[in-house]
Amino acid sequence: MKKKQMHQTTPQQWKDAYSASPRAYERNDGTILMGFALTEDTDSIFPILPEKQWAVQGKTIGEWMITMVSLSRPQGGIIGQMEYHQAMERLEPFILEKNDNLALIRAMTHEELAGLFDHAARDESF
Repeated sequence: MKKKQMHQTTPQQWKDAYSASPRAYERNDGTILMGFALTEDTDSIFPILPEKQWAVQGKTIGEWMITMVSLSRPQGGIIGQMEYHQAMERLEPFILEKNDNLALIRAMTHEELAGLFDHAARDESF
């Protein structure tokens, strides 16, 4: 996938953005859950297809998740969690630019992150 301009961006925006990296969690059945965090008010770079970029040697990755995290509300914490590819589809309006396997997602408000769950379940099993 080559560069796809969604909105006007600068190289500095890519440089300044948070580059998301997954955390691996081993489940009781030995499979791996890979989780990414998307935090409000932060431009972020996420892989479009994380399975092309990340692997755990000798382990099956059974699930990819994105957790939406609040830092601005007094209670803070998790806004919700969603299967990775479903979340990326819902994040499409907030993607400023795609380049190869990466998407630059603009900083989102708490309300915008919570709005991703309109008509969708908030996975709490993470």
